[in-house]
Amino acid sequence: MASVLQRMMKELARKQETATPSVLRTVAGGLGLLGALLDAGKLDSGLARHPPVKLLGVDDNAVCRQALVLALKQAFPAPDLASDGEAGLAKAQAQAYDAIFLDVEMPGMDAFDLCTKIRETPLNQNTPIVFVTKHSDFESRARSAACGGQDLIGKPYLPLEIALKALTVVIRERLRQRGIILASAETDWFAEVTSAPAPFGDPASSAVPAVSGPEAPEQAEPPEPQSSPACLEALKNAADDESRQEAIQSLLMAVHGLTGEAQWAKQDSAFQLGCAIENMLSQRIERSEYSADPGLTTLLTAVEAFHELLKPDLSALAEAPNDTAPLGSGLSPAPSPDVTVQRPAQACHRKRGHRHQRVGQG
Repeated sequence: MASVLQRMMKELARKQETATPSVLRTVAGGLGLLGALLDAGKLDSGLARHPPVKLLGVDDNAVCRQALVLALKQAFPAPDLASDGEAGLAKAQAQAYDAIFLDVEMPGMDAFDLCTKIRETPLNQNTPIVFVTKHSDFESRARSAACGGQDLIGKPYLPLEIALKALTVVIRERLRQRGIILASAETDWFAEVTSAPAPFGDPASSAVPAVSGPEAPEQAEPPEPQSSPACLEALKNAADDESRQEAIQSLLMAVHGLTGEAQWAKQDSAFQLGCAIENMLSQRIERSEYSADPGLTTLLTAVEAFHELLKPDLSALAEAPNDTAPLGSGLSPAPSPDVTVQRPAQACHRKRGHRHQRVGQG
């Protein structure tokens, strides 16, 4: 999973136009699951291989079926395929699958009806079902959830997005079957935004935990926030556990500021990605073994890509009057009296050729 996440983040940093809400939601879900696995000590190299993973893809378009096969083969063996809803239902009645991917628009039985019928089969009543469709609006998400869908990917998609989504849902479901529930990996992907925190940059309300150590003088000024590139370099070059802890804390503060600026810029998907990175950093602060953490490289790549994704929109804000503080400073302007700043209730708190070509326009 870390390898696929890292490749995805590098692709997003290189081609920012591919960072659609669907892609960023998938990345945030993958980061959240990886962080929860690391925090809970549940890493198992065979979790996504033994027993062999069985996947089903249903799409009436032959080109899209082949694209789905190529995408899923980046993480798993080739899936079973069906060309319409009736054939897909027949396979679901005869074989238990680890995950099922459905195209929404199909002649005869569409994906919503097919999903409802699959939920009635003994073998796949709890199997994760992911819809792949050009209809990714709230109504489609709500309808897919109502009929038993696990998630939804918008077209056009990146092949790596399909691979990462498959890894996420398969690992999560296999953990559930073992009785292991990782709350922070559960993604309520069409939840309403229900909470409104205090403005970012308010020291009294900051979600950034304090680093333990000697008490500071009563009147001591808080340290000047560092930019995220400087924090990344400090973490990469940290020589011991103590300096590494300080670098992680500084990086968390920088990412917290960037996340606030993404919210202010109304980049909801980037905001969710920042929240996932914040969560991973928060979970790592007290870990003395962080230098050996297999998620470190992925985490650093994620922060770098997150910073690059925000540059175009936040630079526009910096030119506006009464703008935000410099990028990565951790400070944002106070909202006007008639503006309510909202934040997802659970998102931030535990909760090459042809390979990178975007696929599927219909």
